[in-house]
Amino acid sequence: MLKVQTALTQANQFEEESAEAEAKERVLLTIKEVNLRTYEKDIKAIWDKYADSKDIGALLTELDELFVDQQLYNEIEEQQEDTSTLSLNKEEEVQLVCYQWFKPK
Repeated sequence: MLKVQTALTQANQFEEESAEAEAKERVLLTIKEVNLRTYEKDIKAIWDKYADSKDIGALLTELDELFVDQQLYNEIEEQQEDTSTLSLNKEEEVQLVCYQWFKPK
């Protein structure tokens, strides 16, 4: 998995605001955040194709398709929603605690 992440990170051929750059960010985030042990065979097959062809675009496209087909991007979105909700709860709790401590009687 580290090989894939390194290859994508070092690839600078994608324009900053292109669809490929967005796909690259999604794929890298998924590699970082999701447990991909279940998909190791599929990812290894994709990597082997890349090792033969050295086509970074094909590597990115195939990984993106795999992650879409397996709905792994949905997992990332759910994790981010959970994290932001947790952050909001903590901020509210802090405000309530401070209000109770400093409220004049």
